Amino acid sequence: MMSRKKGFVFICIALIIILLSFFIYNYLSKQSSKDNLQFQTTFMDNESIVYLGDETVKNELLFVFDYSCIWCSRWIDEVFPHVKQLVDDGKIKFRTQSMVFLDAASLQLSELDQNLKQEEPDKYFAVFSQMMNDGLKEDLEQLLANHYLDELITNHQLNEQIIEAEPKIDVIHLTQNYTDGLTIESVPTVIVNGEKIDDPFDIKEIESLLK
Repeated sequence: MMSRKKGFVFICIALIIILLSFFIYNYLSKQSSKDNLQFQTTFMDNESIVYLGDETVKNELLFVFDYSCIWCSRWIDEVFPHVKQLVDDGKIKFRTQSMVFLDAASLQLSELDQNLKQEEPDKYFAVFSQMMNDGLKEDLEQLLANHYLDELITNHQLNEQIIEAEPKIDVIHLTQNYTDGLTIESVPTVIVNGEKIDDPFDIKEIESLLK
């Protein structure tokens, strides 16, 4: 009688261990799948992607903006220094996507943006930073009417024919693809590892999504 009870207890313990092992394995598998989940933040096959930072870093921050957007320039002025530190620390890689939302300058500078990424990627972030900083102080549409592009080409030693050529990618189509693909409702929009930040100016929220 006693041996039967012991056998029953042993079977119960074995079943509990098996069930626990199953649940632990299932949980770890889900966590692993979640960690390895690939997010999509590009929406055209022939896009030229230029990163600031180590391209092999797992975490990606995508800054979606319009060159004519004053709040986008303010983001660069106020938040980007914190992001740049994360880049320098090897915690994140940073890239941008210019949109055509606001005015004629948006279109013209978005075309310039694409040509820089395609043809002069090493100079992209230097030119991008200058245009964003200039947009914080002056109206870029007015600047464009006064030889602004010529000054950029001279100051950064850009190839004039390449920079002023029609981009290989239609920037209007590109804007539509990003708007639909990421459900962009306004600029600036910040995407961290495929997830949209509620408040793009909240550096703590940005850091909370880093893996």
